[in-house]
Amino acid sequence: MIALDDDVLDVPGAMALLKVGRDAIYSMCARQAIPHRKIGRVLRFSRSALMGWLASCGSPGAQKGQ
Repeated sequence: MIALDDDVLDVPGAMALLKVGRDAIYSMCARQAIPHRKIGRVLRFSRSALMGWLASCGSPGAQKGQ
């Protein structure tokens, strides 16, 4: 059985996974730069989508500002 708590993250979970601050998460979402879904008034993130997005960014510093 899949543990949904491990697969679906809220903003604090995304912050912890990516090791960035709250403002960075909201800024990236506003720019559509990070995979997310807005459900009602809350943001939710797929752990696997975030990891795929992170892997697609290339080497550290390859894309300035991301």
